[in-house]
Amino acid sequence: MAFEKAKELIFGYKKNIRTIAMQHGLFNEEEAFYEVVKPCFPNSTLRSSDSVWINDNLWATPDVTDDVEGVTLDIKCPYTIRTFFKNIDKLPATYIAQNQCQMLATGHRKGMFCIYLTSNKIDEFGNKIEYEIDINKRHRFIPLDYQEEYGSEIVERVYNFLSNRDLILDHLSKSNEISDLELF
Repeated sequence: MAFEKAKELIFGYKKNIRTIAMQHGLFNEEEAFYEVVKPCFPNSTLRSSDSVWINDNLWATPDVTDDVEGVTLDIKCPYTIRTFFKNIDKLPATYIAQNQCQMLATGHRKGMFCIYLTSNKIDEFGNKIEYEIDINKRHRFIPLDYQEEYGSEIVERVYNFLSNRDLILDHLSKSNEISDLELF
């Protein structure tokens, strides 16, 4: 475990973990865009595969931007009805941090979450079996204003992380390798 954490610190990333719920969200993002975001934000652009650089070491990948309205949207497609209502009741801190970073990248001062409930059930032929719930009851838009202090803290934390990483890497590269037996 310590070795894995050291590698994360040195290389600046960790293993890509994908759960069924995460795959559900990614798979249904485009549907959410065309079914509920685009009708409400006609000038919006789906761009979840485009990174926007903040500086040489930091970037964000906003799901949707609308430069006319000046808003950066993040689409979330919860895997269950329970999670849908849980997210509406209180957005997870990780979602808020993600949208703050996205707004930092786009320069927008308004953020928005589209929480879109869509079924995870399929029939025997692989076709989605959608909930029999009106689409207007299966999504919510939750606004979020950009917080300047938050954006500054993100940039500062990345800078500190990279400085610590480089210091550790420097120390490790100058150290002598020892065998396990030398520990006894």
